[in-house]
Amino acid sequence: MLRIKRVLLKDKDFLETDEGYFQVIGYVHPKDHIICIPRYIKVNYKTYWFKNGFYYDRVLKKYGVNDIIKSDIINKYLIFDKNFDTYLPMLHISKIKRKYYTDDWASYDINNKELFKRFIEILEILISKSSLPSYLFGITGSLLISLSNNIYSDIDIVVFGRKNVEKIKEILLQEALLIKPLTFEFEQESKIYNTDLNTLKIIYDRKWYKCKFKGRFFSINPVKSDEEIKEKYEEIKIKNIGEVEVYAKIKEIIENFFYPFRYSLKNVEVKAGPKENVKELVIYNSFYMDSLNEGDFIHVKGMLRRVMFKDIEYYDIAFGVREVKNQFLFIISN
Repeated sequence: MLRIKRVLLKDKDFLETDEGYFQVIGYVHPKDHIICIPRYIKVNYKTYWFKNGFYYDRVLKKYGVNDIIKSDIINKYLIFDKNFDTYLPMLHISKIKRKYYTDDWASYDINNKELFKRFIEILEILISKSSLPSYLFGITGSLLISLSNNIYSDIDIVVFGRKNVEKIKEILLQEALLIKPLTFEFEQESKIYNTDLNTLKIIYDRKWYKCKFKGRFFSINPVKSDEEIKEKYEEIKIKNIGEVEVYAKIKEIIENFFYPFRYSLKNVEVKAGPKENVKELVIYNSFYMDSLNEGDFIHVKGMLRRVMFKDIEYYDIAFGVREVKNQFLFIISN
């Protein structure tokens, strides 16, 4: 299969250090550091994840905002970033022993043959139905770093480029591969994500990228193509203003596939916090990928920020940030 060689790190790539494995977050990073989150850390007890004489454990069992904020392991890697006006989990480039690129999967020693075989089967179906070449697909998660467990690991497939993601979305919506949570799972996740059952049901009805094939769960993870990465770290300046709670309607989808997710707002009513002219909602949690539609009426609590990008200045609400306790996002109507 055709292999793409690149140097630029992208969202969903992995980094290996002496302490474990980290997943790259986003596409913009400060000089000499990479914004990333620890996913698998070396431990001195037996786990399901074993490689080269070491056991590893997952840092996060749940991916709710509060779970991420409360993680002592993640907090260990926090560094204050002046441009983003917040603490971000980062690694200095000197600590990186190896980089795992999601689109370079064909060259890696993936040790779980059964799981890899299932990935190839899914890939062949997606390629056949979409006519997309194999180099537009990749792998992330434990399978990429040869740390997968045949019983507990899912298959995390990467698709590069917006048009290609849209094509795969259309295909999956037509196939009988999508999965829906059971009622008790909704009740559990409502606590994890601090939302209500109505919002969860709406979001899961829109989750086209969570699927099951031959008894194996797999997901689709959109990643930008090279030409879609237009922002630069030095062009972004953010200032946190304070907690804010608003009602608003989604005016337009700015970014629904690539992290972070952005939506323009209209009819904004500030219920609590500073009263500024809020233009956008920005979501920093992958659970909410492609979860909002134009016309949705939402109730959200997050961080009001002043954003300066190049010569443009505006206010947005950031949801999924560590500065706001008990933040929430409800879809009231759609």
